Amino acid sequence: MKRNNLKILILFFILILSFSFGQKEVTGSGKGELSPFEDSKTGKWGYINKQGKIVIRPQFNEAKDFSEGLAAVKIGDKYFYINNEGQIVYGYE
Repeated sequence: MKRNNLKILILFFILILSFSFGQKEVTGSGKGELSPFEDSKTGKWGYINKQGKIVIRPQFNEAKDFSEGLAAVKIGDKYFYINNEGQIVYGYE
């Protein structure tokens, strides 16, 4: 009887850990904003929402998390800030 309880307890912890790690992959920063993701076929970066839907198509060489409505991205060898619609609002080298 004790052995069965131990097996159930171990399975419970495995389920909780796997659920937690899976959620972190999808939500990124978890702050309600878009999360960067890399397209494995092209190596380009874009942004997804919490549901995993692509909101800004992969087109950047690098992509950082959003903060205060803007995110830093790299296109070629230049850096830019984009808004949550993917529009460039400021660039720098």
